[in-house]
Parts: sequence; structure tokens; C-alpha cells
Amino acid sequence: ILRIGYNDKQDAQFLNNYTKAKEVGVPVGAYMYSYAVTEQAAIDEANIVLERIKGMKFEYPIYLDVEDKKLLKEEYNLTKEQRTKNALAFVRTMQENGYYVGVYANLDWFTNYLDVEKIQAECETWIAHYNEDADYSNTAYGMWQYTDKGKVDGIGTNVDLNISFIDYSAR
Repeated sequence: ILRIGYNDKQDAQFLNNYTKAKEVGVPVGAYMYSYAVTEQAAIDEANIVLERIKGMKFEYPIYLDVEDKKLLKEEYNLTKEQRTKNALAFVRTMQENGYYVGVYANLDWFTNYLDVEKIQAECETWIAHYNEDADYSNTAYGMWQYTDKGKVDGIGTNVDLNISFIDYSAR
């Protein structure tokens, strides 16, 4: 799952990562790191994503990562309901343009800052929860990020590792 960018900034490696993955047949998805504090800002982020991924093919969903601590600042006065509405504004905009989408967050955010049931009623969810004793057998999440200390041949730094419970490439 490749990072597209955040706000109006594009990840400097997004196009390279996409191209290299496609060259070797690795199925890909992508995500946008969100700073949206209104539904309109979330729609604007979706429109940025739509422009950046035009003409690309994805086997996994396009996710919105909604767990930035800045979104918890008192000055924004965002409720759980408003954060959920913002995420769903992004989701619906992407869906209206034919994309398979989802929302990414860690367990704390899905528990305390988002209405995960409302989100799961409309799109996929991808959770980050690092727990060696986690029970993955009966999860409502499509993907589960279980560590940020993974090792992959050819990459010199730690990487996030995930379990996918859905064969997204078959969709």
C-alpha cells in the first residue's frame, strides 16, 4: 500500500514505487494521509488523490489514513461524528469516481475517535494494532497491520507488515 501523499504534498517516491511494483507484478493499493477538519477538506483531498492516480490501476483499495494527532486539537473541536463524516466524504467522493476505497487507523482511533461501524457499512477498513497476542480469527477489518518492525529482503529499514483477510486482487 503506497503513500500517495498528505494534504497537497505528493510523496516523492509514490510514482517510482508504483512503477517498480507494477514492473515486477506486485499488486498495489495506496493511501492518503489526511489533515481534513471538514467534509469539504476531505472532498478536496479526494480530488487531489483522483488527480494523482489518474490512469493507474490498483488491486487493493485506496485508503484514507485519518489518525493524525493534529486532528485532536481543541481548536478544531472535532467530534467523533464529525471525524467520521469527514472520512466518509472522502470515501464517497472516491467511490463516485469508481474506486474501491477504505479507511485506515489504529485501534485507538477506531475505538475512540471514529464510528467504525458507520465506516465499515460503507467501505473497507484497515487497522494498525501491534499486539503479539492478537486474535486475528474473527476480525471485521479487511487488513491488519501487525508490526512496524518487519524485515523485507532488499529494504534496509524496518517496514510495516500486514495481514489481508480479503483477496482484494480478485475483486
